[in-house]
Amino acid sequence: MTKTQDPPADAAALRRIAEERLKAREQTPPSDVPRSDERLVHELQAMVGRELRMIELKEEINELCRRLGEPPRHASQESDQ
Repeated sequence: MTKTQDPPADAAALRRIAEERLKAREQTPPSDVPRSDERLVHELQAMVGRELRMIELKEEINELCRRLGEPPRHASQESDQ
């Protein structure tokens, strides 16, 4: 029975792991990457991009709340890093 790693507890940790894996894949010459890995890299890039966009949107929502004198609706990403 193999022990699996526990998933990251927060989005920032997930993003860091995904970016590290993406960088590692980018350093591999394309001819050495099997076809299925290319698809996985593409999907990973899409997921990381989507996560980064979600962070941008949350920051924008918090800024708009601040302008309206309301408390922020989303936790700061800076505290996760």
